[in-house]
Amino acid sequence: MTSGTSAADTMFAGQSLTRNQTLVSSHGKFELGFFTPGNSQNYYIGIWFKQVAAVQKKKTIVWVANRNNPIATNDSSSSEFKLLENGYLVILISTKSNYSSKVSVWSTDSASSKTMNDSSVKAVLGDDGNLVVTSSSNRNIIWQSFDHPTHAVLPGAKFGYNNLTKKNHKLTAWENSEDPSEGIYSLELRLNKSMDFTWNHSLKYYTSGVWNGRSFSDFPEMVDSAVPLYAFMDTSGQMKTTVWQAKTQDWIVIWIKPMLKCQVYGVCGAFSVCGENNIGLSICQCLPGFEQHYPKEWGLLDYTGGCMRQNSLQCGNKDSFSKMPNIILSRISPSAKALAMDNAKKCELTCLQNCSCNAYSYFTNSSSGGSIRCLLWWRRRLNITPKQEEVYAFLTAFKYKDLKLATKNFSNKLGSGSFGSVYKGTLPDLTAIAVKRLEGVSQDHKQFRSEVSTIGLIHHINLVRLRGFCSEGRKKMLVYDLMPNGSLEKYLNLQNDSRILNWQQRYQIATGVARGLAYLHEKCRDCIIHCDIKPENVLLDADFSPRIADFGLAKLLGREFSRVMTTMRGTIGYLAPEWISGVAITAKADVYSYGMLLFEIISGRRNFKQFKDGKILFFPTWASRKVIFEGQPVLSVLDNNLKGNADIEELNKAFRVACWCIQEKEYQRPSMGQVVRILEGFLEVNPPPILSYLQAMVESEETANFFS
Repeated sequence: MTSGTSAADTMFAGQSLTRNQTLVSSHGKFELGFFTPGNSQNYYIGIWFKQVAAVQKKKTIVWVANRNNPIATNDSSSSEFKLLENGYLVILISTKSNYSSKVSVWSTDSASSKTMNDSSVKAVLGDDGNLVVTSSSNRNIIWQSFDHPTHAVLPGAKFGYNNLTKKNHKLTAWENSEDPSEGIYSLELRLNKSMDFTWNHSLKYYTSGVWNGRSFSDFPEMVDSAVPLYAFMDTSGQMKTTVWQAKTQDWIVIWIKPMLKCQVYGVCGAFSVCGENNIGLSICQCLPGFEQHYPKEWGLLDYTGGCMRQNSLQCGNKDSFSKMPNIILSRISPSAKALAMDNAKKCELTCLQNCSCNAYSYFTNSSSGGSIRCLLWWRRRLNITPKQEEVYAFLTAFKYKDLKLATKNFSNKLGSGSFGSVYKGTLPDLTAIAVKRLEGVSQDHKQFRSEVSTIGLIHHINLVRLRGFCSEGRKKMLVYDLMPNGSLEKYLNLQNDSRILNWQQRYQIATGVARGLAYLHEKCRDCIIHCDIKPENVLLDADFSPRIADFGLAKLLGREFSRVMTTMRGTIGYLAPEWISGVAITAKADVYSYGMLLFEIISGRRNFKQFKDGKILFFPTWASRKVIFEGQPVLSVLDNNLKGNADIEELNKAFRVACWCIQEKEYQRPSMGQVVRILEGFLEVNPPPILSYLQAMVESEETANFFS
């Protein structure tokens, strides 16, 4: 226990914690005690990252004992967290009538402790964040917090169905950032071993992966607690995995599902619309004529209370409707009623004449001679999302004429690549887009839509989001979010330019690209080999976070094939030796290309340098010879523009990873998953061998200087 300067990780039977005391794990990683979230007036018992709290001056909570039974401020001074001799942990507060008499507001529930009476029982807070109650006499675990997760899981924690207790572990989001009580969004393991996201413990709105006995196929495995890392169900209805980055002293999101907040059911509540602003962030807005129901909750980023009418319906001639174009429903309510109508006007009048009717929509029923099918909504919750035309896997099917208008007749060309040219455009709602006109597409209309829908299901924070597509005859196009900072290629070969990326930005880009490729290779239903990794296909968002473009356009590989022959195009200089030799291609070809890209991130320029006499110097060969063979410091191969301003440990890791990635033999190259773990600090990387085989590719002088 801590009180003043003392510290302990253990609480023995009969001992308790008061409001100003805590338990601290043996190496100071986690702390347990009373806390108040945000500006709340209530107190809770929780576990948080101690070292992170010292830096951020706020607690990152990973477990809450009494989340649904808060302690009021006037009760907090007398409250205590106590371990009883029967193995129970309890939270006690004084009664109103008798200050010396206390009652329990929360306790553990353990069948093994009900008949116990053992003074040797103790509770220990481990460096893994697990609070464990054991008996010193038999060392049996009586109770542990890992068996009772609240909203978060830590590396090593249990999640899913417990065959012994017959209980299903589930994560339930907080109500809002100041209220840890159970919210409306949960994540739980079903009997079919799928991981389901549910609204109000009933309606499933997303499924992520299948349990294979060790981990979920679409869930990041957390096996190392050396670096602060945890996954949690956010109040937004999204599951997030974050890792603490000591350099920036902040949490970095490395995995998020669903990728888009608007894919979460009811995230904006009733009578509101979920859309995106001009930098791709999801936002909630009240419909015309409505206002925020609970403005305070909106200020806490909890929009589920929705909106309410500014003026009550009069149910008379003065009432009218606001037309809401480009809208889809995430779910058709059971209260919706479909009626056959002669025309749209009659549909409107039918709803207008009934005060219980909130909204209507209609569509032409081609099977009944063009009659109108009118869909009426009664007083139930609406949750709507913008769209353009038809939707396939959350994709919009654009018309060619609309994209022609959006791009001003394809006049603003951003660039061209292996699969076609890209043009800048603007949608009617002022959303900036990038339109790729595909070349050499042989699929018919139906097959093209099917394959594009597959790509549309792929969401990762380091992949460019596919917004929609166009398929009209030979006109095949893909519509992406426009990245405001363009491609990485713009930031190479710069001299004394304000656009030169600092080391922190470069390492962020290197790590992000690795995460995106690891997701494509290892986390998608089918392994996706990119086949064209290069600076032009690494786009940068407003924060210079990388997004990989053109994924899924090369070839989709079934997991039942470990190797596949392909004739997809790449770019010379980034192609693995197996491309040139014509042998089979695997995901290790992307690893090679990534290594070449990583060298360019380190040097700040292209890997090839040609001298006036026609000779060529190849940076990976030159750099590996200087550092590995000659033993010069790794700073000697860093971009001169940075003037040595780089984290040496990160630079050394990046350099070694780059060397390993471009080894001639595939088996010598790491997987992208291993690369991610190395760059994030979870794996060590050994010194790489000299890249002797590359010497045959270029002519160079011993005294040549790549940076001269």
